[in-house]
Amino acid sequence: ADSIMEYACQSSGSSVLESHPQNHINKKLLDVIVLAQLQNQFRIATQFKHWILSCEGKKLISAYLDSLQAALDQMYQHSCRLAENRADAFESHADSLIDDKTFCLQLEQLRTQSRTLSSELAQQADTLVKARLALSLSNPWLILFSKIPVPHKLDSSTVHQLIERIELNYSEQVTIHFKEESWFLLLRNTYEALTGGEANGS
Repeated sequence: ADSIMEYACQSSGSSVLESHPQNHINKKLLDVIVLAQLQNQFRIATQFKHWILSCEGKKLISAYLDSLQAALDQMYQHSCRLAENRADAFESHADSLIDDKTFCLQLEQLRTQSRTLSSELAQQADTLVKARLALSLSNPWLILFSKIPVPHKLDSSTVHQLIERIELNYSEQVTIHFKEESWFLLLRNTYEALTGGEANGS
């Protein structure tokens, strides 16, 4: 009979598998699960590459990135208007058109709006930069799953190259976290939002 054991491949001094000591699973069964999910990741990567290069994909991606850029441009315009309003407040105060109390109140309101907008600008710019990378063939997750052949059997080299960690809970449910997972999730979530479809590797 197959031994019942924890899957504990070592990588960089830490275990690939995260599990409570009481959690065990048949190793051959776990190998089958891991290999199947690995192969599915490769199929999804192929699906995404074809979509990114397709006419429909290019059109949807371009429109989406344009919308992010347009939102960023509107924020920059708003920032310029706040700067103009601040200059107007100083000018009005210098010409004695507004008193000190009104001037201070206006400045504080403008500072608050400027701080909020500055944070939103940084967040939107970061969203745009990440979206451009995620929706391209330079996506780190796509690169990772393109540089080696689709595995037909499991070995420690493949596991360490592609898998960050494997989690096993009390009900023997296996959750695999692949490397560059955040880039996969960003690509998948955007793909599904733009197409209304599901990335499943089929």
